[in-house]
Amino acid sequence: MENSFNRFCNNLLKLSLVSLVFSVQAFAQNAPVSPMPSDLLPGKKAPVVTDIWVVFKTHFDLGFTDLPENVFKRYREEMMDNALTVIEKNRMLPKEKRFAWTVSGWPLQAQMLGPLQTPERKARIEKAIKEGTIVAHALPFTMYTESLDYEDLVRGLGFSSAVARKYGVPLPISAKMTDVPSHSWILPTLLKNAGIQFLQLGCNPASQYPRFPELFWWEGADGSKVLCNYTPLYGSDIKPTPNWPCKNYLAMQMTGDNHGPPNSEEIDKLLAYAAKELPGVKIHFGTLDDFAKAVLAEKPDLPTVKGDCPDTWIHGLQSNPQETKMARDIRPMESALDGLHTQMKSWGIPV
Repeated sequence: MENSFNRFCNNLLKLSLVSLVFSVQAFAQNAPVSPMPSDLLPGKKAPVVTDIWVVFKTHFDLGFTDLPENVFKRYREEMMDNALTVIEKNRMLPKEKRFAWTVSGWPLQAQMLGPLQTPERKARIEKAIKEGTIVAHALPFTMYTESLDYEDLVRGLGFSSAVARKYGVPLPISAKMTDVPSHSWILPTLLKNAGIQFLQLGCNPASQYPRFPELFWWEGADGSKVLCNYTPLYGSDIKPTPNWPCKNYLAMQMTGDNHGPPNSEEIDKLLAYAAKELPGVKIHFGTLDDFAKAVLAEKPDLPTVKGDCPDTWIHGLQSNPQETKMARDIRPMESALDGLHTQMKSWGIPV
């Protein structure tokens, strides 16, 4: 009798779950999707786009497409070889036609330039960094921002700045995150106070996303503001969206997770499309910083969004309880170890 009752309960639970799934799916299919808010303030007309800044990047996603060690190896070898082939082929072109590849700070410092890199390839990468054709944006990688402490967020900016200082290039003023739909409003405060003026956020296309304007000022709790471009895809098309509010437009050309840079044929195809569809518009190959400087020089009058944007993916931390505990245990020790390191050096103790 007990087994029969248990089977009945299990079947009833399965039936309930199936009914719930179909109900949710039906609701989701019939629910209206609210449009993105307008980038234009009331009474404003969209200007004619005169310049398009094309920025190339791939989404760095450790462990999603392959084991971490295999992803690292691809970044060090195959991806760098592919990027360097295009960079070196285009080296003699005018700057605005010269391919540049944007990367996150941590994989550039720790892997592409790291101890496992070959001397020959490293020398080619270093030359490209000095020329501005391999460029680190300000952030280390895409983060679950709410999972981190202030100390983590600040330290994360150190990878790109270390590369910039080592190779004598300007500190980045732009940042990019991909995939994760939303982030805490600590970001505008963190970035603005670190000298970073522009943030591009590209959402996973399979996810719902916050209804931000496409280009807006994001204001943190302390009043700090950064210019933010939010797209419901990883990046954006080369053709400007309707009612883009500035003369300068960002074409954030993203390849998929760990796919690497485009090849020469793909770049030529993109340029041919632009020449056909966008006559009279100037196409620049460049960096996020190039776009940021150009659009900020316009002194754009844009909507301001002041508020938090809680992370809808933060539940992923629950699948890593041991790693999360370890990180939380170590965080309070970081500043203490820094202080001890400084004292030991001042006392002449080898560190």
